[in-house]
Amino acid sequence: MSLARWFLVVACLVACASPAAPGQPAAAKADVAQDGAAGDAAIDVAAAVDAAADAFDVAPAKDAADAVDLPQPPTVPGDLPPGVTAQVLSTAPFEAASGFAKSPDLLLTVPKGAISLLFVVLGKDPGFFSLATAIGPDSVPYGKGSCSALCIPCKNRVGAAPAIGSALLPSSSDVSLLAGTWHIVSCGFEWLLKSSLFAPGPWTGSAPETLVFIKTTLDGKLPPEGWLRLRLFCSGGGGVTAAGVLADARIAGALEEITKLYEAIGIHVLVAEVHDLPPGHSILTLPSDVTTTGSSDLDLMVAEASGGGASIDLFFVDQILGGGVEGKGVVGGVSGSIPGPAFFHGVPRAGIAIALTPLGQDPLLIGRTIAHEIGHFLGLWHPTESDGKTFDPITDTPQCKLAQDTNKDGILQGTECQGFGADNVMFWLAGNPQATFTQGQGDIARGNPLILLKKP
Repeated sequence: MSLARWFLVVACLVACASPAAPGQPAAAKADVAQDGAAGDAAIDVAAAVDAAADAFDVAPAKDAADAVDLPQPPTVPGDLPPGVTAQVLSTAPFEAASGFAKSPDLLLTVPKGAISLLFVVLGKDPGFFSLATAIGPDSVPYGKGSCSALCIPCKNRVGAAPAIGSALLPSSSDVSLLAGTWHIVSCGFEWLLKSSLFAPGPWTGSAPETLVFIKTTLDGKLPPEGWLRLRLFCSGGGGVTAAGVLADARIAGALEEITKLYEAIGIHVLVAEVHDLPPGHSILTLPSDVTTTGSSDLDLMVAEASGGGASIDLFFVDQILGGGVEGKGVVGGVSGSIPGPAFFHGVPRAGIAIALTPLGQDPLLIGRTIAHEIGHFLGLWHPTESDGKTFDPITDTPQCKLAQDTNKDGILQGTECQGFGADNVMFWLAGNPQATFTQGQGDIARGNPLILLKKP
């Protein structure tokens, strides 16, 4: 099994596949097939191009002279919104374990009225970070108990990311947050190449910080609505600058589509700020080397952002190159991780990148790609992965199983999954003729502490 395919199956990759741009080099181009929806220029990519750049978007090894020091994040952001509190659970050194390292057993008292927890493990290069253990007051293990890239069968799904790891609880439909004492263990590992596959290796890193953000309501119930702030950053890619971004027909139409899609699940989307980026960030390259972490093109770009509070940073670039099965294809959008590190800005994984050139002039495709990546940042996974064997942990999302693979190529296309989830915003491949969220997806997304309880 190839490394790219292994990541596709095991890692539940984040980026949204997109059409190849005109004039794109052949090595970075995917074959495409017309979607066929009247009036909709969206297309399905015929290769599996939902590219690397989620938790496994990492940089190739660099010479010391090329290394860039990323800013150190503050321990606790000071501008948290009403209803959200933060605690530092640990700054103790990790202890070596079998194939990974872990924090001491951390005790967290979850108050009455709490509806969600968002954990952030602030590490550094080298290392991938995650939540290993989350045992509730009912003695049920909601985490995996060890450290790995992704735990699909866990009661509450947990992934890992380079430099900074995040985990949302609940991220699954059948999980509710219980008040009382929780036992938490955060963890980290390094990737080593073993028998043509990357696997966790011995730990040589230092002591990360483990934080938790707790979202509470007066009655302990999930509100039916909330507000999401976006900050837009323009690299000049696609001809978009801060001065004209909101007047650009593509972006204005995309924001209208995003607003419509999220209004349907009770989330009101607001553009809070617009900014220009310094030169040098219009093209991002997604390397395939996972032995070095924390300084990818994406990380270096999001390092230009600061401040922001409760908002998601959205970066418009020209192109995102690389990724996909065997490194082929063009990527339309990338979320730093699932979920993103809420309330942190200018640090690795803290943002979403959107490539305007391959997405073309269609505001619906741009808007649905952005909506897809926002969903990842809020904690949503693909309802069905391209293999037809891996599904999200939300009970009401449609599943497209491998039996729908009519051409028997092992990759589920949008045309094969019509009626089986191809119209879901979080479907793994771009080019859906319609786009919807389910109620269950809306519940998970609204529970994220980034969704404000009151209009800002």
